Amino acid sequence: MATATVDEGIRSLDESLGRRAAEAIFNGGLKAPYERRFSAAFARAAVTRLGELIGRKGLVNEMVEGGRQGAESLNVEAFHGIVEVIQNAEDQDATQVRLGMSRRAATMFCCSSTTVPQSNSTSSWL
Repeated sequence: MATATVDEGIRSLDESLGRRAAEAIFNGGLKAPYERRFSAAFARAAVTRLGELIGRKGLVNEMVEGGRQGAESLNVEAFHGIVEVIQNAEDQDATQVRLGMSRRAATMFCCSSTTVPQSNSTSSWL
């Protein structure tokens, strides 16, 4: 019987530490200090408590809404700048468009269009 009592005490301690860990993470982020235990009781209590905290404050709904609003503010057309350069070159009857990319900066740094037969070259630096 003494073993069962010790096991129950350890399980109870792990559950308490799991709840405290969930509160620490919820309030302080993933880097918040808490005692880590590798038991099913700890994990179950932590997940249950985290679910209670999230449900109570509506955090998930707020995060989803914030993400949606952020996504709406982004330019949906990922290559709009390149399309604009090509359209401008076409408007000037260019027969060739050259685009350069910088791998380090991951940005377009130069484009040029050439109109033939005049053999004049127009360049734009972005």
